[in-house]
Amino acid sequence: MVWNKGFTLIELLVVIAIILILIAIALPNFLEARDRALVTAARGNLRAVETAMTQHLMDWGSIPADFNDSLQNIISFRARSIANPICSIRPDTLFQGDGGLEFLNDPPVTGASLRRTFYLPGMHCPLTTPIPYLQPKRVVDPFSDGSIPIGFDSREQQRGGKADRIIYGAFWSAGPDRIAGDWIRFSPHNLDIDGDGCHEALPYTPTNGTRSRGELWGVVGDPQYIYAKNQLPCGSAFREYRMMRW
Repeated sequence: MVWNKGFTLIELLVVIAIILILIAIALPNFLEARDRALVTAARGNLRAVETAMTQHLMDWGSIPADFNDSLQNIISFRARSIANPICSIRPDTLFQGDGGLEFLNDPPVTGASLRRTFYLPGMHCPLTTPIPYLQPKRVVDPFSDGSIPIGFDSREQQRGGKADRIIYGAFWSAGPDRIAGDWIRFSPHNLDIDGDGCHEALPYTPTNGTRSRGELWGVVGDPQYIYAKNQLPCGSAFREYRMMRW
């Protein structure tokens, strides 16, 4: 009589254990490789937004306003004409989920208002219509599920008691930690990097770990204003973002 010899229970357990060990070794490397790829994609999108915003500045004489600026600036620096007001219409703020990101709940901006102020759908409309300075897919934060745009904050300048000028715009990706809001000026999470009493936005630095805390960003502004940034007091306009880089 011939017996068919199969695997014993011990042999099966040994094989399963080896497979689990290999998975435990390979999975972190796979996740790190995925995050590194997303960092590359985020940097590419940020460069595309920087180029588009610079072209917009050259064509229209202004950086686009965000939805947190004065109504007059929203009309002046988001709408292209009375016949094409789409970019000046504030979209619905009743969101379904957070798009795979965590929005900070720190002062001066709560998590809810942070998203509906700086991460609204259509935030980058002036860069995509009517002149397509870049494709809509390039304004998406790669670290989200595809529903969250790259964040954007423009800054108005007060002249004669009236805000009638956009002096710079900053834009950012949440980074591998998927926490949106480390760009907030004077957030308790941020540090006085150069010892001058100003708490700069927290940059993503891969040397601290692939999933270390911090954000990737860029900034475009009025060159005449930027040249004078070193003379500005702490908390003033462009100086708040002078450490921003990707």
